[in-house]
Amino acid sequence: MATKNIYVAEADLHLFDDAAKYAGSVSAAVIQALQDFLSVQRNKSEGYDKIELNLYEKGVRRKVMFYGM
Repeated sequence: MATKNIYVAEADLHLFDDAAKYAGSVSAAVIQALQDFLSVQRNKSEGYDKIELNLYEKGVRRKVMFYGM
């Protein structure tokens, strides 16, 4: 397994603890964040825009987000 070092400001260390709680490990959280970041950047580079819709059905609001032209 390869290793990479990430340098983090002291003030941001709590983010690692919180992320590890939700993702199971810091590595899993970092990988998910990188995948999400790359997905957004690839969509932007291909000319897609982020589209956000607020949908209301029977008084319940739901936000939907996707990429499109």
